[in-house]
Amino acid sequence: MISTENADIIKTRFPGVWQALEELDELPATSGLFAITTAKNGQPTLSLTKDDKTYYLHSAYNPEEEAGRLAARIREELGEAHGYKHLFFYGVGLGYQIEAFTRAFPDLPFTVYEPHPEVFRYYLATKPLSVLPLQDLEGLHVGQSPAATARFLAEYAARLQGETLFVALPAYERLFPEEFKEFAAVFRDVLAGARTALRTTYAYEKKWTLNSLANFQQLLKTPNILDNTVKKHFHGKPALIVAAGPSVHEEIEKIRYIKENGLAYIFSVGSGINPLLNAGIHPDAACTYDPKKNIFVFRKVIDKKITTIPLVFGSSVGPDIFPDYPGPMLHMIMDQDTVARFFLRFANAEEPEIIQDAPTIAIVTLQLLAKLGVEPVIFAGQNLAYKDGLVYAEGIPYYNPKLTEKKQKAAFLVEDVYGGQVYTNEGLDMMRRNMEYFISRYPGREFINTTKGGAKIKGAAFQPLEQVIKEHLTTCVVEKDWWVRATETAAVYDRGYIRRQLARMNGELVEMKGLLRKFEENF
Repeated sequence: MISTENADIIKTRFPGVWQALEELDELPATSGLFAITTAKNGQPTLSLTKDDKTYYLHSAYNPEEEAGRLAARIREELGEAHGYKHLFFYGVGLGYQIEAFTRAFPDLPFTVYEPHPEVFRYYLATKPLSVLPLQDLEGLHVGQSPAATARFLAEYAARLQGETLFVALPAYERLFPEEFKEFAAVFRDVLAGARTALRTTYAYEKKWTLNSLANFQQLLKTPNILDNTVKKHFHGKPALIVAAGPSVHEEIEKIRYIKENGLAYIFSVGSGINPLLNAGIHPDAACTYDPKKNIFVFRKVIDKKITTIPLVFGSSVGPDIFPDYPGPMLHMIMDQDTVARFFLRFANAEEPEIIQDAPTIAIVTLQLLAKLGVEPVIFAGQNLAYKDGLVYAEGIPYYNPKLTEKKQKAAFLVEDVYGGQVYTNEGLDMMRRNMEYFISRYPGREFINTTKGGAKIKGAAFQPLEQVIKEHLTTCVVEKDWWVRATETAAVYDRGYIRRQLARMNGELVEMKGLLRKFEENF
């Protein structure tokens, strides 16, 4: 039975975990049977009966000493200048390794993930949480569903500020190898994305803020594409994300057929608009989010004064595009836009939905379409690899599409959509892993990769576009000039709330100046 002290701690700090424990009887049972037993030295340990054999999650002789030796060895190997900023524990067991490692690394905050809720319940019934440095416990999660775990890892990545020391319960690696490998792969990809995001944040943090300030009036003048009245134009309908990969030329005529017959919405991402325009195809929307200059991407739209391609822009986008873009515009609020997130809410007091920043506009648009309720999401020209000596589609004036000798030397092989191998580079492969991670955040949704010869994207089954047309795109679904009705019906932001938030900010600014004066007087 869980002690009252432990129950109060979990209910107060991690109510979601407590709810998972309460629902434990409704969850699928783990393969095997966990049980509390006593080690030779009298300490409690945990056993698992699996395939008629008994295994121990900790030492059957002295579990505390076993964990202490492991922590001491790791600490000695890493030395004082180890550079880690956080501990991440995979597997709790009865907490021996958490106690040992938090003693060995007393200055590091830590996060705990236990894949088996019943194990965590045994832990709470056996050991007091108070023996841990709870002031340093920043996150706790027990396995419930892939979607819940993905959200937990996304939140973990969002607050990550440095290198993580990953500590796995050794028994889990042996007893549940596939489960462990799958989690470790997702965790690795989350960290890779977090490092990229961290580097990007350092590079762009000032530009994001300046852009957000410059773009604020533009947000007030354009509809939010994630408004509920706009979503209804897309919900349950298919859409293509057309990127600038070298395979896109093979699909142009099929994309033209889709456009002419209104079989799916076509969203171009970044430079993906140019192969379409070269073929005389106007996408149903063009998406951009880059905080740097974007005007060169849309030069053809501007020069030809095309007024029928709505631009969907991230709220922290480079503002150079706005004065000259001739078509209608809609916006999406990015998580890096602290200005919009502070000042904006709708008249019904609802806050606008947020799109998480990502390494590519394709991944940003993936999130957008998922939130719009698009079904299925179809990728075209999303090679994430080299093809026939090309990096990008030909016909984009500001890119050299050919693979250089330097890039060839740095290339390595990954699995392609046919089960063979294709060359890629670290940047493209990082984008692929990030795309797979974001796809995993939308379980039950259908993603299709039509990119012939591209890298395999986990979670997006490969189907040639001609097969997709035959099986999925059979009726006209596109509402012509959808943005006109969206502009007429979309909710507007609450101007009164903006004024109140401005007054609040001015008050906090005065307060901050007072605190700074006191600081200067005392120090």
